[in-house]
Amino acid sequence: APASSYMGFSLDSGKSLTKKGQLTVVAGAPRANYSGAVILLKKGGDTSRILVEEYILEGQGLASSFGYDVAVLDFNNDGWEDIVVGAPQYFEKDGEIGGAVYLYINKAGKWNQVTPIRMDGSVYSMFGLAVGNLGDINQDGYHDFAAAAPYEDDGAGSVYIYHGSAAEQMNKKAAQVLSGKPLGVKLFGYSLAGNMDLDGNSYPDLAVGSLSDAVFLYKARPVVSIQKEITFSPNKIDLTNKNCGNTFCLEMKACFNYDAVPKSYSPSLTVKYTLEVDADRRKNGLIPRATFMDSSGSDLYKSTGILSMDSKGKQQCVTRKL
Repeated sequence: APASSYMGFSLDSGKSLTKKGQLTVVAGAPRANYSGAVILLKKGGDTSRILVEEYILEGQGLASSFGYDVAVLDFNNDGWEDIVVGAPQYFEKDGEIGGAVYLYINKAGKWNQVTPIRMDGSVYSMFGLAVGNLGDINQDGYHDFAAAAPYEDDGAGSVYIYHGSAAEQMNKKAAQVLSGKPLGVKLFGYSLAGNMDLDGNSYPDLAVGSLSDAVFLYKARPVVSIQKEITFSPNKIDLTNKNCGNTFCLEMKACFNYDAVPKSYSPSLTVKYTLEVDADRRKNGLIPRATFMDSSGSDLYKSTGILSMDSKGKQQCVTRKL
């Protein structure tokens, strides 16, 4: 590396970066060649005690501090590890850019064939001062990452979260944004630590540092998907064959079950539900065509209740008469 490059200012490592099973050290050198660089290093040999260069990722933009922070993750779940690089002082003349983050998608270890994806930060935000591998926070099979902009919002700071994907074109819009403004701190996002499960719920958590003598811990909540199925008996209404005096009655059955990830996660849930007759007609000011016969409240067009679901995959049903 060039003299005074600050190589090693940031570090990460992986065993699927250049060759499967080979340990590769990713070292940021934010002052290399006046714009910054990231250097991929491997062990020099069986008897060597030094690391030798394999690839260099060159920074873009003069004095951009490319390599100020780095993170290794498998963004697209192809078995090859990818690299996220922060360049917090990247700017463009006459542009409203205050820092950049680059995502390098690995091409089976051939880094000279990779064209990075760049995400830009707001002006003066120092976007990319910290980046971090979050692990798979939404349990969809892809690693996610965070990028901080600690000078955003007049120094309050923000942290942007991006979800991994197999899509060829990355969605540059952050899936979530954590703001330091409501917390009353300065430079929220100055440091990041992720990919750790502190509460043992199989979802990785995120710690966010600041320069206000405070660290904030964000615990990822499990993703639970509730499925519903509604059936009627009889399934057809024949107004010429009235079965409730001068009206027509039918029974509605609403069944619920849920799924959750990972497979080992199967909590008991308490679900509050609301059933409503002709909701669209009511919104348009029209009179509903049915009422609940067993409604205990003043609203004949709504029925609410609470359902206990003991485990995932087990169906729970309620019936109502219309």
